[in-house]
Amino acid sequence: MRTTTLRTRDGCPVFYGHPAGIVDYLNNLEPDRLYDLDMSYFDLRALDWNGRRGNDIDFAHSNLCGANITESIFEDCNFSYALLPFLRASLTRFVRCDFSEAEFGATDVSGCIFEDCSFSGPGFFRLDLSTAAQIKNCVYNTMEQEKLIFHKAPLILHGHKSPLAFFEAGMLCAAPQKLHLKDVSLGKMQLKINQKVIS
Repeated sequence: MRTTTLRTRDGCPVFYGHPAGIVDYLNNLEPDRLYDLDMSYFDLRALDWNGRRGNDIDFAHSNLCGANITESIFEDCNFSYALLPFLRASLTRFVRCDFSEAEFGATDVSGCIFEDCSFSGPGFFRLDLSTAAQIKNCVYNTMEQEKLIFHKAPLILHGHKSPLAFFEAGMLCAAPQKLHLKDVSLGKMQLKINQKVIS
């Protein structure tokens, strides 16, 4: 029988058993135990953490498609490379969380607060941040190692090729890494580009 071990981030075992049993264990954990967990590479689609608080949890490469983490708080958590389509996260607060290369799609972040979070990769262009309640000091890291700091949802345009994201600082990015434009300003029906297109 296949078994999986849930560990703390420094390697101490917390639970040992069938993978489905781990999700049941996590769903029934006391609220004050949701910290310092390594949940990377886990199938967490059945996770139900409504109204919880998580600190220093590693969700890297985990499958959270359709999971419920509404009305929760996550601080210093790693969601890099995680699968987050159809994740229910409304009214949740994310503080210093890493979403690098995470995959989004129909991800519900309505009423969410994002503070000091980092993003990268083409999956970001499928995340609708326009319904978030607040965005503060978040960063999109480009393939060119540039940091695009933003405090409100970027305007994302989906065309027949790569999507484009207009950041408030006058910067434009496109996925998957085919285009990077800087010093872009949007006027009345006019787009001014001060740097040449890199294809």
